[in-house]
Amino acid sequence: MEHYSDRGNHSATFVWNNLNHLEDHNKQVILEPIASDLYINTFPIRSASSFSSSFPTQNAVDSGTLYLPFTNGMSLAYSRAVMATEPSDRNLHSSDTITMCYHSPDPLAPDLSRDQSDVGESLGNSIIMATIPDLPEEEALYETALYLSEGNHALKLANHVKDILVLDGPIFPVGLLAWYQGKPNLKNLLSMDGPSRRALKAYIDLIDFFVNSAINTESESPPLIGFVKNPRGTTIKSTFDHSSNQTESFIWPHDSSFFKYILRSHLLSTGSENLTTNDANLAYTNWFISKSRIALQFEDFLTDMDLGITNPKNPLYDLTFFMIYDPRSDLIYRVESPYVFTQSPNMRKKIENYVLKEMAIYNGPPRVINKADHLAHMSNSEKENIGNLLASSFHTRIDINYNSLRWHSMDQLRNL
Repeated sequence: MEHYSDRGNHSATFVWNNLNHLEDHNKQVILEPIASDLYINTFPIRSASSFSSSFPTQNAVDSGTLYLPFTNGMSLAYSRAVMATEPSDRNLHSSDTITMCYHSPDPLAPDLSRDQSDVGESLGNSIIMATIPDLPEEEALYETALYLSEGNHALKLANHVKDILVLDGPIFPVGLLAWYQGKPNLKNLLSMDGPSRRALKAYIDLIDFFVNSAINTESESPPLIGFVKNPRGTTIKSTFDHSSNQTESFIWPHDSSFFKYILRSHLLSTGSENLTTNDANLAYTNWFISKSRIALQFEDFLTDMDLGITNPKNPLYDLTFFMIYDPRSDLIYRVESPYVFTQSPNMRKKIENYVLKEMAIYNGPPRVINKADHLAHMSNSEKENIGNLLASSFHTRIDINYNSLRWHSMDQLRNL
């Protein structure tokens, strides 16, 4: 365990030291370390294979999502969520949850959401049909389908998780919660009964399931973690930008670029050589408790009697995280988990060792996440087949754009 020091950049040192107890302009603590002062640690990539496995089995959830506009004015988002396991479990791999969230401008269009299947706890396949009658923005379809599919699939198979569940992304549905602050027209979709609200509830129920399991089980229960491949938070940046008392500026575009800078600088300042080879070290921070805007917004929804949990102010639900820097790819990652798990030094260490070992060996995200990504991946031909089948079912055609022709890719259809 080492403390960060970089005499070449006083701004970085100043910002880092303030993370020991970061307050916003209202003097509310929004970030602080767990049970320790600030530190940076390293993990030897070359020696990763000598570390024992923290979790004998691992489960991960991911989805493939496609947005389709049609020439009759209808638009639809198709999402297929899957759960991967390590070691492989064919029964779990073959189970999926397909969500189709659609909007039609025709007031006489049939409401197909009545055909929604029951999402139980079986290993079978589930189909969810949902409609958003008054659609403020088309992106709401894509994000609602994605979170409704992933949240329900993870919840459906939660009882099959033996050792750890890894979400490919944050443990909070940040895409939905971003509507809360920046898009009041979409925020209303979270307040009214409908698929967006049900997607949010699926994540609340998922977190509640794992938190309550940990509270009510005497032995160690499986933790829930999120592995964020592209973290782009601005909690720290916003705090410094809105503070009138700081003498040093926050010069980085977002929080992750700051963490990348200090972790890379730490490796260089400790005399590490060959940063881009397997002789290098991974660098990572201590765990933090976050009371960021997104976390507080999620807590607001937890207090909703129709959506929430028994005791939303319980600190065991708090969001915690730590950052990892891989010098071989020059990439930064974020690992999240509820405080009910990370309050234990032993569990923090187990999560760290698991993620760091996997990253060191597979040169990127843990293997089970890559497996989930592979299972959920839809090829261009699959996307075209799905699009044409749905278009035929609704007696219309796909409303293609120039990019879909230029790149020969259905991926471009989601770029609104």
